[in-house]
Amino acid sequence: MGQTDQTITRWREYIMSALGDFITAGNAKAIGKFNNALYQNQASYVRAKAEQNRAVFKKVTEPLIKKQQEAQYSSFFVNALNSGAEFREGESTYLVGLETKMNMAFDLEMANFNSDMDYIDQQNNASLLAAKGTGELYKGKMAARAAYVKGFTSLLGSANKAGYIDMGRAGAFV
Repeated sequence: MGQTDQTITRWREYIMSALGDFITAGNAKAIGKFNNALYQNQASYVRAKAEQNRAVFKKVTEPLIKKQQEAQYSSFFVNALNSGAEFREGESTYLVGLETKMNMAFDLEMANFNSDMDYIDQQNNASLLAAKGTGELYKGKMAARAAYVKGFTSLLGSANKAGYIDMGRAGAFV
């Protein structure tokens, strides 16, 4: 094998190494974009689920709680009247009714509070997923840059070994 054939063989190895690094860079970018899209889709799903849960609470659960409370209070009121006790302000039967109404209002407010906290928690989870996606995109870009730099330095090192460039002069660019 002549000197020219050996040089060509070495250059093929150097170019293939650099080409592999450039392909790796492209793959890193693609993986980063894919992972970002995946996390953004998950975040959208969680946000949609939060909106759905909130709507179900407002349209189904909350009216159901109110209806149950009205039925319970009506039953209490009828039982109080059937007992023969007077239902006047300041009387014990009235105070029990008032306390029952207060407890019902508190229960409804607690249900609303819990619904709001669930909604906020789901929105926070969606934001965290979106941030993870952005991080994956950045990670892919950084891996791509590292692979590009590795490919270019491989080519420069090969050119230096072959004597095509003087690293003393070209070193400022590496």
